[in-house]
Amino acid sequence: MKKIMTRGDVFSLSYTDFIAFVNQTNVPPGSHSTLTRWIVNSDISESSRLIEFASTTGFSTLNICKKTGSTGLGIDISSQSVNTANLNAQKMGLAHRVRFEHSDATNHMLSGGFTHVIFGAALQFFPSPKKMLLHSLNAFDQQGKVLASPFYTMKDVPESLIIEAESVFGITPTNVRYKDVMNIYEGLRVEYEDRLDIIQESESELEHYCRSTIDRFKNNSNSSNIEVEEACFDRLMSIRVMSNILREYQKYSVLVLGYESEEYPSRYVELF
Repeated sequence: MKKIMTRGDVFSLSYTDFIAFVNQTNVPPGSHSTLTRWIVNSDISESSRLIEFASTTGFSTLNICKKTGSTGLGIDISSQSVNTANLNAQKMGLAHRVRFEHSDATNHMLSGGFTHVIFGAALQFFPSPKKMLLHSLNAFDQQGKVLASPFYTMKDVPESLIIEAESVFGITPTNVRYKDVMNIYEGLRVEYEDRLDIIQESESELEHYCRSTIDRFKNNSNSSNIEVEEACFDRLMSIRVMSNILREYQKYSVLVLGYESEEYPSRYVELF
């Protein structure tokens, strides 16, 4: 990454590189509560081996491994995200159990050995979600658990808002119904599901979060460039404001999905 010296430099970064630059704690829908649901309902233990696709700055894998003693590997297409995630692993004293690799998840070599695959909300944003899911199953031997927390919508997001969100995130926000999202996972066994609302945050809550993140960035980077610091705050705030606006339309589901090689993609039990 080139040296960031001006406001223009900050806003020229891709969304993923900006998140890595300020080391935003990039969480799945539900944050820590989602991790708790995954841990409890998918039997993650010291013997578990996790692999996360689109791991960004490492929140999910690092915190699950910290709580359970498990080992983990994160894969991300952003080299800056991988660098930041590995630094976070070192700071948390987890570098001996968790590592992050720069790779295109869609063709990353997989040959079994993992017990859990983590997607969070990321699977929907791959070019071909179903194809990526099929590829990810190669991480397992004969069986395993897929951990996801996908967004879905209860009403259509206005086209004008979609366009605005695309300019902020660099990707199209979720604008599909629950059944359309769940069709991606067809053939996996629904072992646990919790469909949840997303509560909008107040302006003061958004500002507190963004200020805390940028203050940490300043302390960790020994930054003295006020222009860059203010630009980072403004861009992060614009991201959080847009995410907050979308919450009016979105819900999410915390999923633990079971994979059995002898059964997949058939289904022999009712969904609910």
